[in-house]
Amino acid sequence: MRRQILPFLAGVLLTGCGSPPAPPEPNPLGQPGTFAIKEVSSIPTAGGTNKVWAATLTCSNGSAFHFWFEITVKKDGGTDPLDFSRAALTRQIGNDGRQALKEIAKAIEAKTIPTQSERVDRLEFPVLILGTGMSRSETREPGTNQTAESFSQNPPGNWTTTKALFNNRKAEVFLNFNPKLGVAEFAPRDSNSGSDVLAELAKVFLP
Repeated sequence: MRRQILPFLAGVLLTGCGSPPAPPEPNPLGQPGTFAIKEVSSIPTAGGTNKVWAATLTCSNGSAFHFWFEITVKKDGGTDPLDFSRAALTRQIGNDGRQALKEIAKAIEAKTIPTQSERVDRLEFPVLILGTGMSRSETREPGTNQTAESFSQNPPGNWTTTKALFNNRKAEVFLNFNPKLGVAEFAPRDSNSGSDVLAELAKVFLP
């Protein structure tokens, strides 16, 4: 299944008495590019609150790669759409992410998978916040058997959609997360960026 992320900001949410409850949010965990997250710290800083999650990417062969995922959010607990923030991926000692890179490559349409790389313990990068309080839906692409996934604020949900910018903003990938569902994901920004993004991730993922 081709997974295409189309974040957008929806219109005004109308609520009232007797409104039917929103359907449960679908959880994509287990699809290529997804990983589980569990919050381990929430620390106030000058720029907002730094949220850190223990992240686990479980591969199709049953192996698991563990790392830390963090992002700075505003003091009100969210981030303003179309605003920049900071994020980071930090390695956990003793983990081998070679298979995890292959799983992400499927999701972001990377053409090459690095086998060696500069090694860093922490990879910091800017993110552009595309939307907060988003819900997720899946639609069939016209004339194909493929599905596309989109995000909307109507109905509201618990997704934050971002665009991660690597290599001096020359390589881009969607990085979306939903703390309530305990899931985050890498999703393709465009087919030209996949290999460049994977080369950056390899700095933390390769042993």
